[in-house]
Amino acid sequence: NKLFNLINNLHYFGVTGKIQFNQNQTDRIEGINYILKNIQIISNNVNFVPVLIWSSTTNWTLYSPTSLIIWPGNSLIIPSEYPSLSGINLRIALIETPPFTMLTQQQQMKEETNETKLIGYIPDLIDLLTNQMGFIPNLTL
Repeated sequence: NKLFNLINNLHYFGVTGKIQFNQNQTDRIEGINYILKNIQIISNNVNFVPVLIWSSTTNWTLYSPTSLIIWPGNSLIIPSEYPSLSGINLRIALIETPPFTMLTQQQQMKEETNETKLIGYIPDLIDLLTNQMGFIPNLTL
């Protein structure tokens, strides 16, 4: 009983988010999250600075209000000399690996059919990149 109480009072921040135990729940209490880091050179040292955070409830958001992405050449301005992917069809192969990429069935009310949809960290990242970069994803599972 003491061990059980000790485990229930234990919580810490792990690789994929906050780890906490509860006697009434068998899964994560606060979901999963991942941090996207930007490689930045500061004082001749390579730093991995958090800029975006993904969670199973909020998708992609800024890590903090002051999150800055440093582009090549140590610039804050998105480079224009790099090729654009806007309007380009990209074939992207995915592997079903929870929680990164998962299949779910969604029922269509009007047609009474089921539609398979990809959910998870990677499909959310592809959606974010599609919206910001303008490419056309052709996903293969």
